[in-house]
Amino acid sequence: MRVIARDGEVVADRSAALPGRGAWVHPTRTCIESAIQRKAFGRALKAGTVLGTGHVLELIEAATAVTEEQAD
Repeated sequence: MRVIARDGEVVADRSAALPGRGAWVHPTRTCIESAIQRKAFGRALKAGTVLGTGHVLELIEAATAVTEEQAD
């Protein structure tokens, strides 16, 4: 999944076509949490400020819930 920084927040770029510097990350909660812990989003996206990650976490949670429902 490609992510970009938009208005101080890390957001998913599902089409990989939005303008700006992007970074690729595995679409798993473990990978997202690891990137947050290591402060990798700020470095990869060359952000001068701390970036919010709520949007990306919500997206991963929603995808995980759908996957779990399909498995039942």
